[in-house]
Amino acid sequence: MKIKFILVTVLCVLYFASCGKSLPDGELVIENSKNFKIRVNGRTREGTFYIPLTYDETRSYSLVFALHGASHTGAEFQKTTLFDPMAEEHDVIMIYPDGIGRRWDSAEDTAFFDSMIKAFSKKYTVDPSRIYLAGFSAGAIKAYELAAVLPGRFAAIAPVAGAMRADADRAALAPTAVLHIHGKRDEEVPFVGLPEWKLLSAPESVELWKGVNGAMGEGEEFFRSRTAIGLAWEGQGHTVAQIFDDDCAHYWPPYASELILDFFYNNPARPGRLVIRRDGLPLTCAIGTVIPLRADITQSESTSPVEEVTWYTNGSQAA
Repeated sequence: MKIKFILVTVLCVLYFASCGKSLPDGELVIENSKNFKIRVNGRTREGTFYIPLTYDETRSYSLVFALHGASHTGAEFQKTTLFDPMAEEHDVIMIYPDGIGRRWDSAEDTAFFDSMIKAFSKKYTVDPSRIYLAGFSAGAIKAYELAAVLPGRFAAIAPVAGAMRADADRAALAPTAVLHIHGKRDEEVPFVGLPEWKLLSAPESVELWKGVNGAMGEGEEFFRSRTAIGLAWEGQGHTVAQIFDDDCAHYWPPYASELILDFFYNNPARPGRLVIRRDGLPLTCAIGTVIPLRADITQSESTSPVEEVTWYTNGSQAA
């Protein structure tokens, strides 16, 4: 029976191809291990994707959409972000969709993401409470827009070098975890906002979501580099965080991918978490230098206490 099912599936795809007919709306076609097509409102949309090599259908995986900037493609963004190697460790299925005309300003985009969520969740074992959006530039602006027009659909978003639209329907916004990363030297999507595009400033975008999530206070530092500081606020179970970089222009920072997947992995919160303490770590060091590593451990009362932490480097246990 299994062989017959596979043959029927292949014949159906060949039928549509040979007759010049389109696949039905919402039908997901995996062309190979890297590319997909899906029919949305009569238009074929495309993109690339990555499934962990250790994928196990008996376990639930997070679904992360990574949105490219204007004039680029999902495949190009896939190479830029280097999310895929980290996806193995975080149990993440990565999706890199293509915007129409390499842009994210189509009225069809909302239906596109709605269809992709349904189709990939049907084909793979996806945890519906762990669906995420990350984006750069125009992709970051679209991530904010999708969080607004599909309230509650995404557990967290991570816009990089983008901003919230000033004319968004704020009354319709639902609590969502947000990590906003922005360089203060950005001239394409300025840190201070872009009124002619109706874009808020980076601080205003963060403050808006702090209000939505009920997050208050001064914020807790969770990241620091030579030029950047990350602060986080908690509210109603949804974190709002920012990383503002004094020296970063309009590009994807080298630390962004790791911090974004870590942020997604821990929102919603998990029973336990181990975080490397970055304070005291040198920015550079010579080969052979011994670097003491420390970690902060947080866990719920219902889980067994952590008794030992083992460190690994390049797949091997560290001394």
